[in-house]
Amino acid sequence: MIFIFEKKVDCPKNCFKSFQEQVQKLTPAFKAGINGHCSITHFHKPKKHLFFVTYYDKGVHEDSILVKKKRQSHMTKFNEFQEKYTGVLPSLDELKKLV
Repeated sequence: MIFIFEKKVDCPKNCFKSFQEQVQKLTPAFKAGINGHCSITHFHKPKKHLFFVTYYDKGVHEDSILVKKKRQSHMTKFNEFQEKYTGVLPSLDELKKLV
């Protein structure tokens, strides 16, 4: 499951680390790089960010890629360290409240 959302935020020190820690608190079963991952893209507009939170709930590594300017899910087999996410998935609204 990939959650993607845009939001204007004041970027605190260690913006990514702070966001990832908030995701971990919201979904305690989340283990970054093992059963999911987070990423943040900063736009050229001030304070605007694009957030990605991915949970490997389908038993594969899932990522969002751009194909002809459209977002698509790209799935690959797990590496030796990755595993399926079996915890409770949050809602998009819950994730948006984190930042």
